[in-house]
Amino acid sequence: TRPAMRGVMPGIGPDDRILLWGGGVWNWFDPLTVIRAVGVLAARRPDLRLVFMGVKPPSPELPEMEMTARAIALSDELGLTGRHVFFNQDWVPYEERQNFLLEADVGLSSHFDAIETRFSFRTRVLDYLWAGLPVVTTEGDSMAELVEREGLGRVTRYGSIDSWVEALDDLLGRPDGNAALRQRVRDVSARFHWSRVAAPLVAYCQAPYELPASHWSVSGHYGHKRLGAPFRLALKAARTFQAGGLGLVTEKGRKVVVRTLGRLGRRFREPRP
Repeated sequence: TRPAMRGVMPGIGPDDRILLWGGGVWNWFDPLTVIRAVGVLAARRPDLRLVFMGVKPPSPELPEMEMTARAIALSDELGLTGRHVFFNQDWVPYEERQNFLLEADVGLSSHFDAIETRFSFRTRVLDYLWAGLPVVTTEGDSMAELVEREGLGRVTRYGSIDSWVEALDDLLGRPDGNAALRQRVRDVSARFHWSRVAAPLVAYCQAPYELPASHWSVSGHYGHKRLGAPFRLALKAARTFQAGGLGLVTEKGRKVVVRTLGRLGRRFREPRP
């Protein structure tokens, strides 16, 4: 609906190649490796521009992330700020984010080897797919697996500057401007349209059903086969986690231990015949 970066941010021209960091710079992300890689590439690609779309947290109640300050400090130290690395200080409203996405050449997502990575489903990468952007992302999460499996860009190693330099150089140096890759991204993005991903939920709401008790029973049966006590306990723990997270599992687990110890105590205190 309007220009967002080219000709708007001082230092970004109409023909520059834009790498977009399409979201917040949270502490579990790794912008530092990306900034260092851009510093290496800028020497031979003077038209390279890395834009962090939103630095300021969306809510005034959220504190500034330590990683945000570290990223800005590193960019300043390397002399990249305002030349090859740009930090948009305001949070981009949701209804305007497409202006940044549609001006970009490549979408980025970089993170650490942490537990958050294993369970993440990064919506910023969904935005890249929607806009037809090739993606460069760190290994280890479900989106990286999708990018690698479907050929939607490049997957890099944790904290590897060389890996990022190679990936970015490859995508920025293709003579067709990634036209074929962009079409591949658009084709795959159709799998994530609401009409498709919500179809099973809509079908269930239109015709709800319940599994027979014989198929799945906490009382100890699965497919008419008797389950052992450890499996039943694990099943209960999994269902409790789904209902209330680790805190509820801990609370209920503590109560189970207290009850068990109480029963054992009563048993030992009872007089033997």
